[in-house]
Amino acid sequence: MMNFNHLEKFIDSLGPDKKVPGCNCIVYHKHKKVFEHSAGVLDLDTNVPFTTKTQCFMYSITKLVTAVAALQLWEQGKYGMNEPLFYYLPEFKTMNTRTNINGDDYDIELAKNRITIHHLLTMTAGFNYDFSDFTLKSLYRRTDYKYTTREFATGLSKMTLMFEPGTAWRYSLCYDLLGAFIEVVSGMPFAEYVKKNIFEPLGMKDSTFSLDEADMSRFASQYTYDYKQDAVVKTKLENSHQLSPNYTSGGAGMISTAEDCIKLAEALCNGGVGATKKRILASSTVDLMRADHMYDLKNIKIDVDPGYSYGIGVRTMVNPAAAGAPANCNDFGWAGLAGSYMLIDPEAEISLFYTQHVIGYLYEHVQPRLRNITYTALEY
Repeated sequence: MMNFNHLEKFIDSLGPDKKVPGCNCIVYHKHKKVFEHSAGVLDLDTNVPFTTKTQCFMYSITKLVTAVAALQLWEQGKYGMNEPLFYYLPEFKTMNTRTNINGDDYDIELAKNRITIHHLLTMTAGFNYDFSDFTLKSLYRRTDYKYTTREFATGLSKMTLMFEPGTAWRYSLCYDLLGAFIEVVSGMPFAEYVKKNIFEPLGMKDSTFSLDEADMSRFASQYTYDYKQDAVVKTKLENSHQLSPNYTSGGAGMISTAEDCIKLAEALCNGGVGATKKRILASSTVDLMRADHMYDLKNIKIDVDPGYSYGIGVRTMVNPAAAGAPANCNDFGWAGLAGSYMLIDPEAEISLFYTQHVIGYLYEHVQPRLRNITYTALEY
């Protein structure tokens, strides 16, 4: 038995009066769709319904796709996780890092540790998420904002790291750098590799890395929540992480729909096999993806939700009590800047995808409640 009345009411409660113009949620249990509901509109001025086919910027949901792509190449023996990054991107052979940090004051020294592929996969390489870093500004000026994915990586190689690689965790541009790494290792443009090896096998026909004018009628307007006004403000329909037309962001560049993203969630929930019966990863690799990769950094702050640690591109549950989650919750996944949220739990056989297109509004309110209501709904 299952009863999703509470979940439907919760989604409805987020509608335009509660600062979310439009949203939707899809839930699968035991690899069958058991819930789908949409509320609100694409745009507050036009009142076109928000549906599961509505396209949005998925921002950091992209990191799951990039993680899958990198792990596919690892399965093929294209690289070893503990190998230095400079084997593939030579400009990363020597890096500077901050030392003797005292507030805003610090020294700069040559990093002792080499950046490895595993450091990129687990956000422990030492980079930041600062697009205004002077080394990147230099890249923007030099290329007139027309830099490629590979050129962006070269720009990152000139950054001063925040810490010695492998000694701390920091959410950063690691996955944008992985996009360039995937291009080098696969011999294909990042977007082309993802399309051929993830989107097409899973039937994700509405997923892309570039805006298509033909699809604009079903693209949701993007809003930002303004705390001073206690209201949402429509913003320009652009991805702030995609600054060049020649660059594909492995960290935040994907455009997709709830109907497409749940296909990826379901494949990862089903040991790497999608509803199309196509395998994108081995089941053991999915387990590696969701493993706690912070095992040797237990005293280091990891900026994910309470109760979770970090795997490869995903949060991963380690303590349901600390998370305020149901005791049988063993999920992994991630979320995006505009509020999209993916949850995958192979043990409970649950996959969930939620979409909104509002930056900065109530992530901590919406996502834990979606999780908790879903788990308990399956028992009523």
